[in-house]
Amino acid sequence: MVAPFAHRTGPAQVQRLVESAIARFMPDHAAEQRARAAEQRYFTVDADQVSFAGTARIHGELDLVDALDLEDAVRAGAAQLADLGSQDPLDVRRAAAVGAIARGEQALDLVSTGSTTATGSATEVSTGSTTGRTRTREVVLHVHLSEAAIRSHDAHAPVWLEDAGGRLLTTGQVAEWCGRDDTTRVVVKPVIDLHETHPVDAYEVPEWLAERIRLRDKTCVFPHCQRPARRCDLDHIVPYVDPADGGPPGQTTTDNLAPLCRLHHRMKTHSAWTYTMVEPGTYLWHSPHGHTWLRNSSGTTELTPPEVDPPERRTS
Repeated sequence: MVAPFAHRTGPAQVQRLVESAIARFMPDHAAEQRARAAEQRYFTVDADQVSFAGTARIHGELDLVDALDLEDAVRAGAAQLADLGSQDPLDVRRAAAVGAIARGEQALDLVSTGSTTATGSATEVSTGSTTGRTRTREVVLHVHLSEAAIRSHDAHAPVWLEDAGGRLLTTGQVAEWCGRDDTTRVVVKPVIDLHETHPVDAYEVPEWLAERIRLRDKTCVFPHCQRPARRCDLDHIVPYVDPADGGPPGQTTTDNLAPLCRLHHRMKTHSAWTYTMVEPGTYLWHSPHGHTWLRNSSGTTELTPPEVDPPERRTS
């Protein structure tokens, strides 16, 4: 599974392939691993290890959906504190938000979104939504399965979760999320043809178009970067020119948009880094120092020829 493109994969991608192979070819072993992981859940507050400043550490291992809900609540609480005028750093506001949530002081609506994509048969899942102080969950599915896969009822078929750094889960776990008491709605999205070209004339990227870009590329498309596309900016590969200044129509299109994390977006915008889309999902990058990479869904390939010593410097 790795051999055809081992030269352009990183450790995280290899680990996902290993986990996918275990899920497909060793389902009993995969089920045992999940059962052991479930038994290892815990949550600890080190109240006996209090610092001189009056702080304590907490740590734990939770069900994934619970961890995602907690992360969304903490993120929203930190943002709420900033809206209320807090000048504390983000980490300090996140810590304060945990205390507010524990005391039931979270007043704003919290919304969480996630997504998973299967390897082979593709299943994309979004989880989360809550209103007020009563947390509920909405599961949104983007399902791409053959009829044979649907009829097999295989609970061990792997799915890929964006919010967990690409971690592989199973269709059985997704089914469990859908059946939980705090899941109030399950939405099945229609299949999206990611090969179609969709241009719009405005600079702003509408959500329906942004969703196509995120599903197509899954991560930041800079060489070797693995930041999930849902946490990235959407970059105009060929810079947008206002039509009032002579810009052509349809510049905001699937053929001219790609997800870049904030760091790599700034590098592309404010330095000599450049890239082009060879075909949808495949990008050719050029660095300011003359290096070249090809980036696609299977990884990054270095295209820069290796340096060769001149004949007079070679040694036997």
